[in-house]
Amino acid sequence: MLSLIEPTTLLLASVIIFFGSLTQGLIGFGLAVVAAPFLYILDPRLVPVPIILMGLSISLLTLLRERKELKFNGMQYALLGRIPGGFIGVGLLLIAPQPILGLVIASIVGLTVMLSVLKFNININRLNLFIAGILSGIFGNIAAI
Repeated sequence: MLSLIEPTTLLLASVIIFFGSLTQGLIGFGLAVVAAPFLYILDPRLVPVPIILMGLSISLLTLLRERKELKFNGMQYALLGRIPGGFIGVGLLLIAPQPILGLVIASIVGLTVMLSVLKFNININRLNLFIAGILSGIFGNIAAI
């Protein structure tokens, strides 16, 4: 049965989200990195859905604030790929056990570091941007845990 979260827990969670959001706003990432571990310690029910919703909120507010500076230049393909990738990521969160997701995240980070060291370059075209968007959607939702 669902139980309500105590008001003091919600107040503390709001402070944690504030500092995660502040980090996100200042350096461009960090909401999940800062907030997720503390929210999980505070109450496991606060992870991952509130983090995903807060990330979406911050992204929409940033979009509204920066809309005059927005230039797609082909990025619309990556944004379109992010939609199915987001759904795939949510599906993986629902069916995959946490240890497997942890291994997936560790593998992604390791692969990314390896590709950065090797100076691996990929041509930028519509298909590659779409694939990058799909991967971004999948890994973004998985990392939200």
